[in-house]
Amino acid sequence: MKKLLFSILVLSITTAISAQEILLNETPDDSLNISKNIKGTSFGTVFGIGVPLGDGAGPNGQVKKWNSSIFNFNIYYQNRFSNIVGYTAYLRYTNENYRIDQNIYATEKVITNSFGVGLGLKLFAGTGKHYKKYLELGGYADFVTGSRVHRIDESLFTGVLNADKVEIIQHKPSIVNNFNYGPLCKIGFKNFAIYGRYRLSELFSPNVFYDEFTPLVIGVNFGI
Repeated sequence: MKKLLFSILVLSITTAISAQEILLNETPDDSLNISKNIKGTSFGTVFGIGVPLGDGAGPNGQVKKWNSSIFNFNIYYQNRFSNIVGYTAYLRYTNENYRIDQNIYATEKVITNSFGVGLGLKLFAGTGKHYKKYLELGGYADFVTGSRVHRIDESLFTGVLNADKVEIIQHKPSIVNNFNYGPLCKIGFKNFAIYGRYRLSELFSPNVFYDEFTPLVIGVNFGI
């Protein structure tokens, strides 16, 4: 009798379990997937635009910040050797166009073109679909391959020369130093980043024309 009752009980429990409906059938959120392997190497290109911020070292070093521009183009190699840490190496081209804040000429600019290298340590954050957020800390070193001082005069000589304006261009002035270097910081997500750059080197050798321009540049980067 006991065996019969036990058999009936087991059969009842089995039938009840098999009759249950699946009330919850969801795929876990990808943002919680922390086991995704995202390590590896990659190549790419990045271009950026920025503006100089802050004051120069003296009255002859003030620039019109929002009329000046810093353009850079980078080819990079990235090695992400863990889900959290990686490094990036860059080949860089930079064009710096500083418009000087003064009252003598209608326009006065110092323009440099340089090629160089950069290296950064990347710290990644986020999981799943947000795994491309990062903080990068590094530095750069550039060699100035071309420079010029560009002035447009609309008052001093125009009457004498019977001209509307006179352009004065000085190529490769000796007062511009050949090397620039300093630290670089980026905060980014996927192909977009905000960057800050601080020049530790002197832009000019000692001269009577210009004081040092602001060494701080803030801008944005876009990946291609």
